[in-house]
Amino acid sequence: MQKIFGGIMTIGIIAITAGCGGAPTMNLAGDGGCGGKACGSVRLIVNGSKSFDPTIEYARIQTYRVSVAGPGIEGELVSEFSGDATEGVIEGVPAGGDRIVTVQALNDNRVRVREGEAEGVSIDGGATADVEVTLESVPLFINLAEGAIVENTRLVFHIFSESPDPVVVEDAADTAPKTLLDASTNIPEVALDVATGVGRLAPLQLPPGVHTFTVRNSITNRANTVQVTLLDGSLRTPAPFIAASSVARASDQPVRRVGQAIARPTVRGMAPVGVYPQLITTSE
Repeated sequence: MQKIFGGIMTIGIIAITAGCGGAPTMNLAGDGGCGGKACGSVRLIVNGSKSFDPTIEYARIQTYRVSVAGPGIEGELVSEFSGDATEGVIEGVPAGGDRIVTVQALNDNRVRVREGEAEGVSIDGGATADVEVTLESVPLFINLAEGAIVENTRLVFHIFSESPDPVVVEDAADTAPKTLLDASTNIPEVALDVATGVGRLAPLQLPPGVHTFTVRNSITNRANTVQVTLLDGSLRTPAPFIAASSVARASDQPVRRVGQAIARPTVRGMAPVGVYPQLITTSE
């Protein structure tokens, strides 16, 4: 078996209750969260876990989020593992059929980089089921954050995807989603650089208001979505986004800046004033 960054990782998802004979030995309190029912275990083999370029922040897999859902499971059982983990434990998975095991590879900003799932999984009490999940690339915005407020309606989207598959950007603004076209080429597909996985899309001017932008792989349908508010400014040129970066701290909160400095039009010979479209404060 290859190492985790060779493309294959193994995560042991183990849930055992008192009385689950034959299962590996673990010390868990009570019935392990199975409501008095038998619990089993899952040996999860993940293919395609290698990051496209682990040296780039938005491409680096920082965390694996593993969830199990299905009949008899309230909500879903979730556990997270470090991006360099080779195994981990989820406690309290009730035995039963039709389980869905989902693995999400998240970057430093907790945006999905890769994702995969296995459906129809059966878990027997006191037994271990082998489950194989293949992760697929999920395209993402590298210059646009959830909840951003942008003082411009002409945007340039910067996209990252680990897959060579066609990628498109969709916009939902109080209407059904529509696919955006690049203003210079009049085509929707984002041209991705084969070496970096980065591409750009510069659509025509968009109306002000709340927009839900989705970047989607046209083949696998994997997608990431952000909601952004566009303000009706008077700027005449696109204001391309840049990746968010920490710029200062207010109290104990890191302040992140999204957007390139843009100049408002001059008024009666006054010098342009540099502004930033959005300041985002997040806690770490």
